[in-house]
Amino acid sequence: MIRRSSSIANGLIILFVLIAATLQAQSPDIQDALRSRYRDKVLVLRGFFPADRLRYDESGGPLGNPATGVWTTDAFLLIDEVNLGTQSFFVKGRRMIVISEGKGFHFLAESPKKRKKAPIVEIEARLGSDVSLNHIELAMARIFLTDHDSIVPLLPFYWQSCVSAGLYRVNDPKFDGCHFSTEMLSIPGMDSSSKMSEVQRSQDEVAQPETLRVFKAADGISPPRQIYAPEPELSEIARQRNLEGVVTLVLIVDDKGNPRNIEIASPFGAGLDEEAVKSVNKWKFKPAERNSHPVATKIAVEIDFHLR
Repeated sequence: MIRRSSSIANGLIILFVLIAATLQAQSPDIQDALRSRYRDKVLVLRGFFPADRLRYDESGGPLGNPATGVWTTDAFLLIDEVNLGTQSFFVKGRRMIVISEGKGFHFLAESPKKRKKAPIVEIEARLGSDVSLNHIELAMARIFLTDHDSIVPLLPFYWQSCVSAGLYRVNDPKFDGCHFSTEMLSIPGMDSSSKMSEVQRSQDEVAQPETLRVFKAADGISPPRQIYAPEPELSEIARQRNLEGVVTLVLIVDDKGNPRNIEIASPFGAGLDEEAVKSVNKWKFKPAERNSHPVATKIAVEIDFHLR
């Protein structure tokens, strides 16, 4: 009995050594394939998580319930390295800040020198015992958008018209600031080949059914007037990079003087658009009037961000 157990144990040790040797022999090939496929590529991080260190379980789910961030500051990572461990793989990338300034979306760091100074993000993803290239690529597809995805359904409602117009190259002057650079359109999840019906369905699901009768500004309609309009805060990124500019929003002021259905018409990027929406959501108006009765109307407002 003792000799049989010893033989089994020795056999298992030999088996484990052979498996380890096989994995070790495969690792350089897998490592080379990962570097060839992902190094120096820009990818869109699902969830737009702003944390500098992120960990994922074997199913590709983020650990620790990280907060959702802002797509113009937290979504895009320039991949520096993808390294294979024993039961995990590791991704090191740099945040690519997106700005528009009313001219169209592009990356703030446009030169290689500036990109090297971008904030670093480190990702660890568990693989378990399966460290094959196929399994790693499946895990990457759960962490980052692929060519089969669209960024639009992941965005808040107030972004979707602008970003959709940019991705589908809508020829309308009011969306001039929503166009995307050629570099950004080449990123998985940013291609206009995504199905428009899926994007539109997502917008329809998010939008609130409009029950108000909304009047256009015209003769006989007195426009709404601000009675409480707190100034927005600069985003942290804008403050760090000394960025300032204007964001234009369109919204409905209902017959009670409350802002509704806010959308971004002319973006700036770098997180300032979210700050503009956050601020205007708190505004109060004396509503528009028609024949001395309050009515809902659609207006545009410009939010000016300036360094102090």
